[in-house]
Amino acid sequence: MFEQITIPGVSLQPSGAPWSAGGVLRVALNRLDTRVVYVGTDSQGIYKSTGCGAPGTWSKVSTGRNSDVVNSGANNSLEVDPVDPDVIYANTMYGASTGLFKSINGGVDWDQIFPTPQTQPVIDWIQGVAIDPTNHLHLLLSMHSDCKGEYAPSCGAESYDGGATWQLFKVPTDGWNHSGGMVPLQGSTFLYAAGAAGLFRTEDGGKNWSQPLAGSAFPSIHQTADGTYYLASLQGVLRSTDTLNWTLVPDSGRPAAISGDGTRLFSVWLNDFHVTQPFSSALESDPLKWSTLPSPSIDFSADGLTYDPIHRVMYTPMGKGGLWRFVTR
Repeated sequence: MFEQITIPGVSLQPSGAPWSAGGVLRVALNRLDTRVVYVGTDSQGIYKSTGCGAPGTWSKVSTGRNSDVVNSGANNSLEVDPVDPDVIYANTMYGASTGLFKSINGGVDWDQIFPTPQTQPVIDWIQGVAIDPTNHLHLLLSMHSDCKGEYAPSCGAESYDGGATWQLFKVPTDGWNHSGGMVPLQGSTFLYAAGAAGLFRTEDGGKNWSQPLAGSAFPSIHQTADGTYYLASLQGVLRSTDTLNWTLVPDSGRPAAISGDGTRLFSVWLNDFHVTQPFSSALESDPLKWSTLPSPSIDFSADGLTYDPIHRVMYTPMGKGGLWRFVTR
């Protein structure tokens, strides 16, 4: 049951910035009250629904301090603190600032927390932010430009205090990676899903990295109840029980994002400007057999799936195709 959710005031037309997707770019939930849904847009700010995206429940929240800067860029990375949902992190790609912003009052007021004066000479363009599922104050950043000096050619950043202080670390690629991002696992163990450059793993906070574990990977991961991990990649769905050894699920498309509802796995295909039914699904009990999920024709697909397990609603931002949701069974 698919539904396009219209957000009043949000234009679906691309802003004109490089790689501009238009419309809605990212979805994040208040995990303590999943009726509350936040979306990041293409240069139009942060919006909030208090009713699972239903009509009449939307409002623009980025209206206070520094909101003009946050609203000027593409908010294609958006995270809500799972312990304190008044804390929200957002980037501002191609905006008045290319750093990371933090709100402590539900998205109204914002302050830039990265780069700092110490990291500014090395890197200042944030691609994505991720929160450690085992420690809500542990943040990881991926970059959208090359790093300088001792951290060249490419690096990431880490904070253990909610962005008050940062440490840089090198990543094992020859430069920044389009669609790449950090995938926190636990503490100093995390993955770098480097887009077309591969998948890498560290157990010591980025001091040392594994050899490539896969030919490509996107920073979208889902763990099922039996402990199996599923990750999106250009080659298809990747599967692992230990995050070290990954196998490719045959005939699983080119997913940009993956999620699940406890019974089924869901993926949305990487946008190739021709996909009209971009969703696929498989039973968790039979994860090697993927099939197209019938949906309305959608002329643009994005790289996000966000699941609300309380109301069994899956959200997906489709850029200029708008914001969609469907109820899982």
